Amino acid sequence: MSFMASGIRVSYGRKEVLHGVDFVAQPGEVTAIIGPNGSGKSTLMKALTAELRYTGQVTLEGDDIQDVPAPLLAGRRAVLPQSVSLTFPFTAREVVEIGLSAGISGDRSEVVLQALARVGLADHADSFYQELSGGQQQRVQCARVLAQVWQPVVNGVPRWLLLDEPVSSLDIAHQVAIMDIAAQYASEGGGVIAVMHDLNLTAHYANAACLIHQGRVVRRGKIADVLEPDLLSEIYHCTLRAVPNGGSAPLLSPVLS
Repeated sequence: MSFMASGIRVSYGRKEVLHGVDFVAQPGEVTAIIGPNGSGKSTLMKALTAELRYTGQVTLEGDDIQDVPAPLLAGRRAVLPQSVSLTFPFTAREVVEIGLSAGISGDRSEVVLQALARVGLADHADSFYQELSGGQQQRVQCARVLAQVWQPVVNGVPRWLLLDEPVSSLDIAHQVAIMDIAAQYASEGGGVIAVMHDLNLTAHYANAACLIHQGRVVRRGKIADVLEPDLLSEIYHCTLRAVPNGGSAPLLSPVLS
């Protein structure tokens, strides 16, 4: 069982921005999509979620996602986009209920408050979304997608969290809290795919990674094989050195002049 993409090509107008990308993620793991700004990370995520038109094939546990009815697909994977704009005055509780109604946990109303509690916002359930800070809004959206696929495995079939820059607006404490949630979800048998900018959070939390540059996969595999300092220094145009941290992958530090 896996989330796979084969030969993915995406164009904006006449410009091709993904050039035959192959990708694979396994349940039970956090798989990071990394690369410099403009490399095609979010474009690949939008192809994996069928938000963009693409050529090639994306399969979820062997099923082409184009052939899975939207309600069934929503019960198998939840998507956190890079940004969400809401104009209607929803409360935080109501935003999370949107996710709950989309998934197959819809008869479990207690999940809403549990999901908000997981992201540290149980006491903001009745606050209007627009009155929350940007970081709080992002955490509400994390609770929404978590509620949608609350159980990591249903009837032996893993469910998936697809997260596009899930910690971009968060302080360090909440970055760690959200990544802890992702790691726990994977440890319980679900799958997590996350577009990440922070290479050290990636090193700590991801089991595997796909490094993209200029719309092509440079390397993919286990995290220690992808987060190789010489390779990353070349791709990011920034000299990086490895700092041992006792884990499977070293921390990465820029060499400053």
